[in-house]
Amino acid sequence: RLDVARRRVTLGDAEVALTAHEFDILHVLMRSPDKVFSRELLYELVWKNGYYGEQNAVNVHVSNIRKKLAAAGGAGDYIKTVWGIGFAMAEAIQNAAKTNPDVHFAIIDSAYPEADLLDNLTGVTFKTQEPSFVAGYIAAMTTQTGKVGFVGGMKSDVLETFNWGYQAGVAYANATEGTNVEVVSQYIETFTDAAKGKAAGQKMYSDGCDIVFACAGNAGNGVIEAAQDADKLVIGVDKDQYDLAPENMLTSVMKNVDKAVIEVSTMASNGEKVGGKNIELSAKDGAVAVSTHHDLMEPGVYDTAVELFDKIKNGEIEPPATEDAFNDYVASL
Repeated sequence: RLDVARRRVTLGDAEVALTAHEFDILHVLMRSPDKVFSRELLYELVWKNGYYGEQNAVNVHVSNIRKKLAAAGGAGDYIKTVWGIGFAMAEAIQNAAKTNPDVHFAIIDSAYPEADLLDNLTGVTFKTQEPSFVAGYIAAMTTQTGKVGFVGGMKSDVLETFNWGYQAGVAYANATEGTNVEVVSQYIETFTDAAKGKAAGQKMYSDGCDIVFACAGNAGNGVIEAAQDADKLVIGVDKDQYDLAPENMLTSVMKNVDKAVIEVSTMASNGEKVGGKNIELSAKDGAVAVSTHHDLMEPGVYDTAVELFDKIKNGEIEPPATEDAFNDYVASL
């Protein structure tokens, strides 16, 4: 229980001693128990009126909150599922699951080999090739130069689903709409270096691409800046990035991570068996989507894109997730 006026936290008869920053974070979390907060959003909500350190400090405070709740006897009641976000955390989450067999662990954007799965471990991935396919179609139907680009972060199975889905959407437009659009693809081996992303975007735009799919995390923000500087178009990723560049953001390929986290966490909390397996979520599950913003494309292009996404949902179109599957798909067109 939180006593906001006195800034006290109690679990049963035990009072939990939190620092001012820890209390503020816990207060934000408990006001919206069904919401998934990123580190950046917590930082913004808790510290927007003052400077109290770097965003990375959020991780330390959240860790301290968990430890203090556990020490007060609340770990079993309040910590149902521990999440890792991003495939780079796969090994750490797996090791934590081994060490804490009574706690359910899950990770976003990673699927474990069957031999590595544990009874308290769940891998969650998304069929991001599905909205990427639609984005590729939109790009092919919008480009004025006949050349579009893809900038990825670190090459992985997860990023390849974006790449080949996007290229398949372009290939679909070429085959069905009579376009002749080329795709240039590059991995920059970073998700954090915005300057490197900007340089990659600048090179693609100067080489004739007028639309680039920025699929590189924070480094992708550099591609967005390059699009703004060159007055070209860019495609966002993971969330609707329209507000970052309304005059340049053609569309966004979105993963509804909050939906996945809430759904799997609720299942685990209710005692359903979700450990020991990988879960792949798709458009049919409402877990992936494209932005509804479409003011930078022709109305007919957006209408057809919506129809394509419906066909993907009902299984009429199955976008490829790998290079081999892409080659087979193109051969079938």
